[in-house]
Amino acid sequence: MADFRKLGMQIPDPLLLEKGMCRFSSPKQMACTKLCRRSVALLLPCNAPCNLFLGQQEGKQRMSRETYSDDEIYWDVMTAVGWIDDAGNPIDNDEVEDRFNTRYLVRAASDGSEFPHNYTVAERGLENLSLHDAVNLGFTTSEYQTALRFSLLEGREITSEDELAELTSSRSRQKWNFR
Repeated sequence: MADFRKLGMQIPDPLLLEKGMCRFSSPKQMACTKLCRRSVALLLPCNAPCNLFLGQQEGKQRMSRETYSDDEIYWDVMTAVGWIDDAGNPIDNDEVEDRFNTRYLVRAASDGSEFPHNYTVAERGLENLSLHDAVNLGFTTSEYQTALRFSLLEGREITSEDELAELTSSRSRQKWNFR
């Protein structure tokens, strides 16, 4: 069963949930829809992305949401600068053979210091980068959009260059109704 303690997804309008008009394709989202249907009275229409949190209150499960915006500090904690080799030396985007398994350098917004990120793109997920960071690391906006759609439709991340190339091929674009 999926962990619903923290899901980064937009909550649909509860009236649509009540009427059964919302359709999701990943098991995680369908399970969340079922959970939301049981708790329609606890949801409010949401016009901004938010995180769902489940908690216990007097023996009953309660759902609350924490909305976030671009103004909040944790969106600006670190910015991707570029790729680094095993020794920690910066390398150009053209020199990177596997963008998913190469470490990258980040800059802290608070003091401007630069240091290697703890995870690779494969470990973190391409769709979890900001668009700005993905472009800084040499991904195209089309590749980034593919990663977002794949994550939403399949419920998992793209973890390799081969998988990304397959998904961005013309055959896959027709299958997934990409433009």
